[in-house]
Amino acid sequence: MTSAHTLCAILIAGSPADDTERTPLAQEIPLHLTPLLGKTPLVFAVQALVEAGITHITCLGWDEPEQCQAQLQSGLQWGCHITWHSLSGPRQAFARLVDLAPAEGPFLLATTCSLMRVSSTNTAQPGTLLEPPATDTSDCSPLWNWAWLDRQLCQEMSAAHRWHEWPQALAATCHSRVPAQALSLMDGNDLLNAIPRMINRSFPVVLDASEVEPGIFLSRNVIIHPTAEIIAPFYAGPDVEIEKNCRIGPAVALSGRTHIGHSSRLSETQIGPDSWIGDALDLHECVVFRGVIWSRRHQARMTIFDALILAHGSTPLKWHSLVNAFTERTLALMLLFLLAPLLLLAVTASAVAQAGPKIIQLVRPDISHMAIPTVAFISWLGAHPCTLGWKHMVGFVLPNLPGVLMGKCHLIGARPRSLDQWAQLPLAHQRWLAQKACGLLQEEWVVGIQENDPLQSMVLERYQETRSHEWTYKWGLIWRYLHKILVNSNPVKLQAIKT
Repeated sequence: MTSAHTLCAILIAGSPADDTERTPLAQEIPLHLTPLLGKTPLVFAVQALVEAGITHITCLGWDEPEQCQAQLQSGLQWGCHITWHSLSGPRQAFARLVDLAPAEGPFLLATTCSLMRVSSTNTAQPGTLLEPPATDTSDCSPLWNWAWLDRQLCQEMSAAHRWHEWPQALAATCHSRVPAQALSLMDGNDLLNAIPRMINRSFPVVLDASEVEPGIFLSRNVIIHPTAEIIAPFYAGPDVEIEKNCRIGPAVALSGRTHIGHSSRLSETQIGPDSWIGDALDLHECVVFRGVIWSRRHQARMTIFDALILAHGSTPLKWHSLVNAFTERTLALMLLFLLAPLLLLAVTASAVAQAGPKIIQLVRPDISHMAIPTVAFISWLGAHPCTLGWKHMVGFVLPNLPGVLMGKCHLIGARPRSLDQWAQLPLAHQRWLAQKACGLLQEEWVVGIQENDPLQSMVLERYQETRSHEWTYKWGLIWRYLHKILVNSNPVKLQAIKT
């Protein structure tokens, strides 16, 4: 049995897509150097080897060798010793294995095309293949497994197989199998699929909690590989870079300072402020707002369908805030006089039923998201901010209109939430809501959102906040709310609003 302190490994940094020796385009980033939750697959692979007890790693690579060496250095920061060997291309991978393999004893052969968990060094026997259980993978293509080999097995494998036959070569060379947890990291789509498993710890990795923002799929300063398909539910933090030729949406929310590459296709997506958007894009039913920077403004080839491109949201002046508060109170007073008969009917019905008004404590987000203060709202007939139809207007909006006049809340603003609902929100969205005013009427109530879709709720809240400085929008929202109540007494179900 080989002792743990003598274990070594050979790590190949490269992708099976590199079947030629040509240099990749300058703007393309190799997959093994693409940030994945704050680290690259190359670093994750090194950490997985160190966890298995590997003390010496020989790393082979041909794509951006300077960047790889800059990340790995001598390996002391990872707890091992790393030796780097540059190759002219992937065809040399098998040829150099025989030369670099230890003269005696087994070694672990690994690649950055997959991330595997080596649970025990007791399996360090030559000819042992690490592979996931059959129920643990649904990939159409074979996984690039890791394996324990020795120099003799390397000679047999390199003589009978080629680089792109890696899965078949290891399967034919190894005579025993050991189950192991595995993640495929062969393309950008695999990176996106790996992120949820890494966050919810179904595939444990060496990952500090501070590197992932709770409740979202990507943290800030992440680069998504080219040709990735980004689908819902998806919410990216600020400073995310999305490479070219990506498909984004529907129902995707991207935060501020997002970089979207050329020739991408976006549908039903909200793009945050101060974003950089490439040329040759298709925008379908998107909300693009606040200081978006268009690339090649005069030569851009864009197909825009039903997109709403809004101006930069500058900080309103003090007089503007005063006018806004006066308008809010005026609208609330008008609604109170207009709908007063309905309030009297509700009071009478409650008196007959001997069910007086209830006081419900809801989070007022515009004070502080850390202290989570609650404000008392009046509720008739058991209504709350998510109630449907007439009951919402009579039981929740009307009783709290005096609160708008007193400045306790706004007529139009973010939806008040209970403490449980607030706790379920992503931390990034809590921080955003902490700077916004809560209100009685919301865009999401009028439009209706899908069942259990917190992402769409966040998108509509951000859209409403962007438009809420326009008087025409406020009048229009109130009119659409009354029209929904008076004309369509069974509005689109807001099973939604459970977030």
